Amino acid sequence: MSGVKRLGLLIPSSDITMEREFCKYLPDTISLHVTRMPLGEVTPESLAKMAKESAKSARLIMDAEPHLIVYGCTSGSFLWGKGSDEKLERKIASISGVPTLTTAHAVVEALKSLGADTLVVYTPYIEKINQIEKKFFEDNGFSVLSIHGMNIVKDIEIGKLDPQQVYKFVVEHDEPKAGTLFISCTNLKTLDIIPKLRKELGKPVVSSNLATLWTVCKRLGGREKQEIFEGLPY
Repeated sequence: MSGVKRLGLLIPSSDITMEREFCKYLPDTISLHVTRMPLGEVTPESLAKMAKESAKSARLIMDAEPHLIVYGCTSGSFLWGKGSDEKLERKIASISGVPTLTTAHAVVEALKSLGADTLVVYTPYIEKINQIEKKFFEDNGFSVLSIHGMNIVKDIEIGKLDPQQVYKFVVEHDEPKAGTLFISCTNLKTLDIIPKLRKELGKPVVSSNLATLWTVCKRLGGREKQEIFEGLPY
């Protein structure tokens, strides 16, 4: 198809969600091309090892000649604190010669575009990862009222969660003072439930996959999906 832009997506080997959600929601003007990076558990040690291996995956995806590369892992791109997301982008771009985006960077961009200030964060992570994420957001200028985690270590178990389990977890931990709700992790199924969450809770809801999808569409010129991107400028 003439004019189609190619997206090169790097995802953890255990991620069974991000590719599926992007296939469903990407516009026809952007084609998806995926390769994987080794990850079994969502721990600081495993995420750091995956980041070191990302160079190999970046070289593989180069063969598809993508117009943009995405490092599709939230915790893996905020692990070292503020600025580590952009540092990882520069590393992969220097290897591939292709503009690169991390999920953590996309999330910050989306939240700032919404004018978000006070956040409640929902994650599948262990507490150690949650505290790293809380500091990352605070150092980027957001106030984190609370962060609720599911304490899941194995990434494949995160991907197996039903969207309604995620929906119930968010609703049960809603806080009236929260200006914006953020659901973290590219392996959580969120895109189908976000419009319903927004309507029920009456406030903006952003997830890792939503923020990444929105930023990809902005950078590659894809047409927005009005319902899923509601409230985000385009």
